Amino acid sequence: MLEQMGGKEGMQSMLKQMGLDGPMTPDKIEGLMSQVKSMLSNPAITAMFENPEILEQSRQQILSNPMLMKAYDGMGMGALIRDPAAFRSQMEGMKQMLENPEMLQKAMSGLSEASKVDKFDQGDL
Repeated sequence: MLEQMGGKEGMQSMLKQMGLDGPMTPDKIEGLMSQVKSMLSNPAITAMFENPEILEQSRQQILSNPMLMKAYDGMGMGALIRDPAAFRSQMEGMKQMLENPEMLQKAMSGLSEASKVDKFDQGDL
């Protein structure tokens, strides 16, 4: 699933745009989990995940908006939006992750490890 979202770089770019860049501290993970719970309590979001027609309409709306497509392309996710089957599969995977807090927390923790900078990354050996 992470590969379809542009890999770790695409996910980190998306998180940066959400103000969640840098190390994924426990506070950031907890805040994100709270946002996810809030989002899932919205009937419109639930309907989007459960109704394939609404899901496809949302994909079409993104496709028809050049500014959004530029953002998705910048995150390495443009191909995902352009491919209906990949988009549907990704959204199903996202739904499963959102419904399973442990899975989401594990994914966020993995990004935290990936975001650590060492001396090599800073140009020092």
